[in-house]
Amino acid sequence: MKKILLSIGTLVVVGAIVAGATIAFYNDTETSSGNIFVAGSIDLKVDHTLATYNGIGSMVIVSDGQTQVNSHDAVPVTPHFYWSAWTAVVPGATWIWEEDPENDPANVETFTRTFNWTGGPVSNATLLVASDNSFTGDLNGNPFSGPGNHYAAGTEVAFSVTGDIVSGSNTLTFVVDNELCPQCSVNPGGLMFRLEIDGQETWTDPVDLTSEQFFNFNDVKPGDYGTNVISLHVDSNDAFVCLIPNNLTDDENSIVDPETEAGDTTDGPTNGELSDEIEFFGWTDGGDGVYQNGEEVLIPAGTPLSAIETEMVEMSLSTVGTGYIGLAWCAGTQTGPLSTNNPISLDCDGDGMSNIAQTDKAMADLVAYAEQQRNNEEFDCETVNLDN
Repeated sequence: MKKILLSIGTLVVVGAIVAGATIAFYNDTETSSGNIFVAGSIDLKVDHTLATYNGIGSMVIVSDGQTQVNSHDAVPVTPHFYWSAWTAVVPGATWIWEEDPENDPANVETFTRTFNWTGGPVSNATLLVASDNSFTGDLNGNPFSGPGNHYAAGTEVAFSVTGDIVSGSNTLTFVVDNELCPQCSVNPGGLMFRLEIDGQETWTDPVDLTSEQFFNFNDVKPGDYGTNVISLHVDSNDAFVCLIPNNLTDDENSIVDPETEAGDTTDGPTNGELSDEIEFFGWTDGGDGVYQNGEEVLIPAGTPLSAIETEMVEMSLSTVGTGYIGLAWCAGTQTGPLSTNNPISLDCDGDGMSNIAQTDKAMADLVAYAEQQRNNEEFDCETVNLDN
């Protein structure tokens, strides 16, 4: 009997041990899910907000008293005094005719307008014409024509004449036929036109550069000069920004007699001298293309393109700001700033450009480079390796 009781007691102890193993302690679990590292980015975009050539960025020629007819100034015509249907719209232009009023039952008048274009390559030129009645004409011998189109806004005739503008003197001619109107108590004739010329191409929307060019001049002469404004924008992160000339080449592009007389004897794609003859002045611009007191000088006036070896600009740029770079170039000797008054002007003396550069061709890339500011206090544009 004692042996049996002992066995039962043993079972009770073992059972208590097993039951104790299933007891849970208080606990809690918190999980931070999907932890991520994402590499930041810098997106640099560029726009070209201003370009002038010899002080000209664009030109507008409109019909007014400067237009000639029968060897004298044309006369402005008041359209509603004669003809309520003269409602064509040509911005800035005035209706003109040989005299005021013009009551000939049928009359043909020839108008001419000459102007001088020194603004370098033409990126766009548009001619807008309204007349009573039909017209023919030409720009430097390139013909155009149109019907009578004075009756309503939107009926004006537009012509693209980009390829017809020449450097120097240009002549615009109109022959207007004021047709017979037997039922009319008066029969006025009229001409109204606007010629708008844009010089070097610019773009105002920031873009990633592909084939865009800041400079594209094929007939530079001593004393030519120009101004460009380039703006830089960064997205996502503040950055240091550099504008760096790269891959500069000087092509002799054949040697002509004046070059030989100036001592130039070596032809070839790397033996030109033009980059020594084009001088630059650069500054941090306010966006207007005019150097003002207080704006930082980036390139001292008179610096040859060939001497700008590392950078045209180094600046700190935030994601909410725009960096404007002003560049003024001169074919010859550039001096200035010439005063302490705003705006501060520069001088370009063509005598500083010698015959040794005739026919030469200078080519270079202009590279916009951005690098993060954060954790990068020692950055310097001179250390940038564009080959990496």
